[in-house]
Amino acid sequence: MPSLALFISMNCSAETYTIGVEQADFLPHYGVDEQSSYQGFARDVLDMFAEHAGVTLVYKPLPVPDLPHVRSSFRLSSKTEPQVLAQFDEFLASRRADIEQLKNEYKIEDSINSEYFGLEQWKIDFLKRQKAKQQAEGS
Repeated sequence: MPSLALFISMNCSAETYTIGVEQADFLPHYGVDEQSSYQGFARDVLDMFAEHAGVTLVYKPLPVPDLPHVRSSFRLSSKTEPQVLAQFDEFLASRRADIEQLKNEYKIEDSINSEYFGLEQWKIDFLKRQKAKQQAEGS
């Protein structure tokens, strides 16, 4: 799975947390659109967690160097909110079937096993068009 660096900081309300998310487009895993709206599989998992834990999450897109980075894993990182991390771990274990269903909906495993793993979607689309063009010319 691609890396997804996140951090948690507490806002004024004890039930609202700001989640720093990687400002990148790596859909279907995660992405940030032109309006800075966070989306994708990771967003849906975090939203499911927020509902489960009864908290509100606010997503803040940040450049990769500004995030605590954990390579090749889906982890939250926090220096100040370890109880949220414990809740998240419990959530992942208890909702495994729901998360697997989301993986299937987003075709997460398909993109991981792709020959284009790690590339942004526009590059994948370009490479597929080039490949199709070469095959058409070779036929």
